[in-house]
Amino acid sequence: MQLLQTTSAPQPPMDPYAYTSGCWLRNHAAETAARQLRFDFDGLCRRAVACRPGASKVVRWEKHEGSYNRAFVLHLDDGSTLVARVPFPAAGPPRLVTNSEVATMAYLRKMTSIPIPEVLDWSDDPLNPLKTEYIIMQHVEGIQLRDRWDAMSPQEHLLCVKSLALLAKEMHSLQFPAYGSIYFDSASVDARHRIPLLDGFFIGPSLAHRYWAECAPGEGRWYKRCQPNRGPWTTFEAFTQGLLDTGVSHFPPGTAPGTPEYYGTVEENLDLLAALGKVTAELSKDPRIQMVSEPKLFHNDLHMRNIFVSRDDATKITGVIDWQSTTLDPVLLYAHMTPDLCISPRFPEDLLGEEGEKERNGDDVYETAATAAEREKIQSDVDRCRKTWELSLHVHARKLHDARALDEALLRPYRQCFSTWQYGATAARDVLKELSARWSELALPGQPPYQTTDEELVRDAKRSEDFQAVLTLEKWHQHALDVGSDGWVPTERWDDVLELHEEFYNNWMAAARTAGDEGMTEEKAAKMWRFDPPVSLRQIGRAG
Repeated sequence: MQLLQTTSAPQPPMDPYAYTSGCWLRNHAAETAARQLRFDFDGLCRRAVACRPGASKVVRWEKHEGSYNRAFVLHLDDGSTLVARVPFPAAGPPRLVTNSEVATMAYLRKMTSIPIPEVLDWSDDPLNPLKTEYIIMQHVEGIQLRDRWDAMSPQEHLLCVKSLALLAKEMHSLQFPAYGSIYFDSASVDARHRIPLLDGFFIGPSLAHRYWAECAPGEGRWYKRCQPNRGPWTTFEAFTQGLLDTGVSHFPPGTAPGTPEYYGTVEENLDLLAALGKVTAELSKDPRIQMVSEPKLFHNDLHMRNIFVSRDDATKITGVIDWQSTTLDPVLLYAHMTPDLCISPRFPEDLLGEEGEKERNGDDVYETAATAAEREKIQSDVDRCRKTWELSLHVHARKLHDARALDEALLRPYRQCFSTWQYGATAARDVLKELSARWSELALPGQPPYQTTDEELVRDAKRSEDFQAVLTLEKWHQHALDVGSDGWVPTERWDDVLELHEEFYNNWMAAARTAGDEGMTEEKAAKMWRFDPPVSLRQIGRAG
């Protein structure tokens, strides 16, 4: 297939179909395969041109890739710029994801003043002539906030946080009759799973990724132990049952050989999930939980890369993008979400292996890229932004503020029940034990539904120690290599990260071989390592 001529001057070759942005330290082949797309790129460009009556062709284009989509910034010969976006299979169920995203954007444009790009053309049919679902929308005016943030003054930072809080206020003010996701009436959802909203819209099954784990690359974690329970739900009790059913559905038929002891067997984990069901049933009666159980809409990723600001005034928000998989969830499930405007940055000198690191007598000593005074100044600015965000939520989005103020012990069971098998028995047991130990302190009535014997506490102590060691190793590994929990690495950093990864792995295994009687073996150390061993990654070249 010949691609549309996209430029009047030579430009570096760019493949619209292959994933080229990065590689993975874990499950690379499956992750990459899930992001290879075959569709009619020429046709997509022609559809975009048809949205602009004064344009005749695309003269230049750029490719941008995220976890769930590939976006093309298309520059047309009439001087306009449009964005065409196609979803990866990992984004969620075909047809529903695209329909819901466009419907959510249309609903918010109708009901709020949040600056959201206008959708000019779209299709939720993967069998259309282009052979892909797609969305073509206006390009947001302005510049991404992440490209301006470092050049802004502390006062501008505070004003920007306040502007963002006003957008949160508008989302928070919307009322909904059910939990789920928003769709157009044209969506391919049967009548049993529709709750009317406005004319042209309804609430249907939730598109939160927790309910569609089988879409995740290399996973297939839906084992049909129970019927899918993805909503919509009209009561908080029904919503919570949906979380529990989702947790059950992730359990495989049996425990795989070699499963670490701290992780537990399928039977152990199912028992703990049942205990979580009893605990959440009790918690849901508590007025504090009831006050933050109302269904609300909130942006899932309200970070600087998705926020555009004016080129002339960086405190003025000109657009908010990426509304894919937006859901109507209980406020309490949003409690842990904080915009990265209010999160402390990581400095280069905090990352092992960066230029400027020194090592002396086993202690890490850094030649810092930021002086202590500079770091203190930056941290002070972040602290002010965080306090401004919290105060703004107290004024403009009180339920969200109240959910964030709740003790985490009251909230963790709701997050744990749908991910019990993902994190294992020790994680679930620790959540239950903490809540039980603090039951009276948290002013909960009666006796805790989950209790352990002295023998079980002794048995679980070693498992907790191993589990915490795994978590510590994983966090250290992510921090040292500057990667996320999935191990994704930008293409330009792959060779350097892979070299460090191999060094860390070899040191870890060498330490296991010399552990003696401390309970560590090479086999155990290999199971605790959260990314793939270096030997399986060496074949991945710089191009991924």
